[in-house]
Amino acid sequence: MRIIWQSALEYIQNGRRLLVERLQNLSLIVENLFQRKVLQEEEVSKIQAEVDRFDQTRKILDWVTAKGEAACYELLMILDITRKRTLDNADLQQWISCFPFKEDPEMSDYLVGK
Repeated sequence: MRIIWQSALEYIQNGRRLLVERLQNLSLIVENLFQRKVLQEEEVSKIQAEVDRFDQTRKILDWVTAKGEAACYELLMILDITRKRTLDNADLQQWISCFPFKEDPEMSDYLVGK
């Protein structure tokens, strides 16, 4: 068996369809991205202005992937830490569990949500 390593950017790009269809609690994700300085205030406002959840999700993924590897890794970390609130789906739970995260002492800084 050969394991193919994917960067965080490639991982999000390859999982985009599943994320657009099934990602939940976008406000929690956006707040974490803002707190981690991945998204700026103007970007948050534009995401919140979108009426459709699919459009909001697409906008989040577009901006994060455009910002590169570090931003994508932050998003994956947020999704992993908040999985009970954002990945309320067996396919997405399996998807996030396959990404090889590094040890991160700052994991407690993420907002887990209620």
